[in-house]
Amino acid sequence: MTGRETDQAEDRLFLRSQLSDIAQIPPWIESLASRYAIPENIGFAINLCLEEAVSNITRHGYGADSDGSVIVRFTTPKQELFVFIVEDDAQHFNPLDVLTPNTRGKLGGRRPGHSLPSPFRRQARIRTDAHR
Repeated sequence: MTGRETDQAEDRLFLRSQLSDIAQIPPWIESLASRYAIPENIGFAINLCLEEAVSNITRHGYGADSDGSVIVRFTTPKQELFVFIVEDDAQHFNPLDVLTPNTRGKLGGRRPGHSLPSPFRRQARIRTDAHR
């Protein structure tokens, strides 16, 4: 089952574990933005985070399993607080289980820990910015 479901307490987007379903995220975010007065820059950041999370779940969690699903839930427990929860049944990933890469070699001029911001760092910024 894919598509949108709305009730007074929360909004949900149902996706299949297929990369093509990611295209449903931007119009859903635009709809939420218009209904809940989400600022354009915050909506852009939310969309970026959700597309990255769903892409990672689809590509790495489910892999070749195209029968999986992803549910994105939205709630706004108080004014200007926007909560998005991504649910899936994909294979669990624990970054602590992955061997630490050798960072003593060249990193293309970058220092370890100074790459592009992760979705989780972006999430923290969104939460901070929404409370201003």
